[in-house]
Amino acid sequence: MADNHHATINIESDIKLLQDSPTQKQINQAITNYNALKTKSITTQLKFLNTLIKYILPVYKKLSKVSQLMIKRCFLSVNAINNLLNQIKITNLEIYRLFLKDLLLMNDSLSTLIENSNSKRFETDQIGILVFGSKILNSFGKDLDVKDYLNILVHQLLNCYIQNINVPNEFILKYLSLHPIESSITFFNFFLKKDNLDYLKKIFNSMNSLQKREFLLKFFIPFVLGKYLNLKNFDSYIKIFHQLNIKEIEFQLIKYSAESSNLLLKQFVSILIDEKVQHLEKLLNIWGNDSYTSSIEIPVQQLFTFQLISLSKILSKEEKSKISRDEWFLNGISKKLELNDAKLRNLLMILAKEISNGEVKYEIDDETKADPIYNITKLNVGLTDIIDFDSLISSNDDTGIVTIPKKETIVDSDDDEEYSENEESDPVFLKDLISRFQANNITSITNLLSITINLVRQKSSFEFEIEYYSPELVSVLVGLINKFDENNFEQIKINAIVSVLVTYPKSINTVLDVLFTGDCSLQQRMIILSSISLAARELSGEEDDFVSKPKFAFPTKELPNSFEKLEITGPKIEELPSDNLSQGQVIRKSSRLTKPLKKTKINKFSKIAHQWFYPLANAYRQGIQLGSNSEIFIKHYVQTLKLITLASYPRIGFEDMVTVYEEIEQDSGIIIE
Repeated sequence: MADNHHATINIESDIKLLQDSPTQKQINQAITNYNALKTKSITTQLKFLNTLIKYILPVYKKLSKVSQLMIKRCFLSVNAINNLLNQIKITNLEIYRLFLKDLLLMNDSLSTLIENSNSKRFETDQIGILVFGSKILNSFGKDLDVKDYLNILVHQLLNCYIQNINVPNEFILKYLSLHPIESSITFFNFFLKKDNLDYLKKIFNSMNSLQKREFLLKFFIPFVLGKYLNLKNFDSYIKIFHQLNIKEIEFQLIKYSAESSNLLLKQFVSILIDEKVQHLEKLLNIWGNDSYTSSIEIPVQQLFTFQLISLSKILSKEEKSKISRDEWFLNGISKKLELNDAKLRNLLMILAKEISNGEVKYEIDDETKADPIYNITKLNVGLTDIIDFDSLISSNDDTGIVTIPKKETIVDSDDDEEYSENEESDPVFLKDLISRFQANNITSITNLLSITINLVRQKSSFEFEIEYYSPELVSVLVGLINKFDENNFEQIKINAIVSVLVTYPKSINTVLDVLFTGDCSLQQRMIILSSISLAARELSGEEDDFVSKPKFAFPTKELPNSFEKLEITGPKIEELPSDNLSQGQVIRKSSRLTKPLKKTKINKFSKIAHQWFYPLANAYRQGIQLGSNSEIFIKHYVQTLKLITLASYPRIGFEDMVTVYEEIEQDSGIIIE
């Protein structure tokens, strides 16, 4: 105890010494004394680290390599890095960023950081936020490109696995979420190599089922198989996946594939999964349900049917014979034939012929046979044990990738003639849509917004894809500005945001985060409020002429009204003063609300209304930053609360919402008539 007390006294004197132009030898000795402490109080740590930051780091580049290394090792803790980041934020000194980069470039910095956390949950979470969130990356500003940062991290991860350091799987998912495109490209380019594949297997096989699902369906399949799977590497990817333990998520995988427009991916998954009969029966339970047939758009049913065909072609005659008597199969065939769609009918007959082992006699014409969707490619699988790593990720477009032709795709925009983007076809995955918004060669935002409206609404039944990408997509949409000075920009942007909110209502959390914490102009915030109002009304069953719905969308129903005091009309366009970020018009509601709500049997909004209303109400009560033109914004804000309240009826707690709304209306001094 006395020794530790003596060391503590020495540390105090060392701190004073470090503040008084110490020699390099004195710096090294002070750090040695600090490291010798068996226990360090938070106060001692902060004093010593802040002294290094303030007095030693400014001369860091002048010190010897040994001294630099000793200093860097002092900063391999959560508290140390947080202190350093605070100083970077306060002082903006280049030397601090240079030191931080040197710290990251140490081969074992991440592994040491994880070991020093001693498996404490709080510190582990902090490492995730600091390293794999955007906190460290953002501190560099323009001094470190995101690609370089991702490359540094992926090498740090590899070093951890080589040293058998237990890396939390959350870190991998956070890494892949750091950037919508570059994260996956860097990660999979790095680990899909002969020397690193075993580590990829280790990462995946240590994940729980939810993590595996996110890893595969959000990242691996869209970014790797969705882009690079072809006839040349098909067998190699099969061999890789056979080394991954996917048994517990096989059904999620086949269901994702069933909703995909990538025909080769459908065949890949059909071959890959083990429980083929079991999963085919599960798919038939969905596909053959009357509500599925009546509510899901025909192009999606075509994709789903192709998956059934692909899977059934692999089964034995005995397995197919049993399924041919399945109630869902027979019901699905008969009900879908009533839809009178020629392409779907042909697919149904092919499926029936396949499952009946040829008992159903049906011939399709030559024109139909030429369509890729009707043809199952003959694939040579398992001929060798060799994985051709060079073929896994290739930029060669002529590799046999098969998707539904553009004229038949479920992504068909009215603006196709105007939208060229170097003659690229419209995206079929939300991930690709997000990438298109972020591309450097974009020439029109409104055309992409129009595509967004169609694609998002068409994806309503693609639950996995919608769940994963909607928050990111809506964040991109909210931040868009009219940099090309396009007509009707605000109107189309609002419609795009509404389409996401209606299709995936939980994305309201992202929208509200941007509203409350984002660096938004007044115009952007007004657009957010308008989008929230219109989405709430549509979810409640109300129709607004302003809201654009593609022809495949099924009409929503109407909402009952027993809150007689609140009345609404459709929105109108009203000019707002322009600001430095955006120009044009924004939706505002008329001050006269005269249209009564109509009666309906279904209100999809009532159950979730509190998740939309109370964050807005509480933010108002706490005094959100209103900025310039605050009277205009407050009026629109209160109007939005009123429309949400209206749309929430009927629900338990409706009267409480009315009370809160009326208190806010009275406090604002703005009466919404």
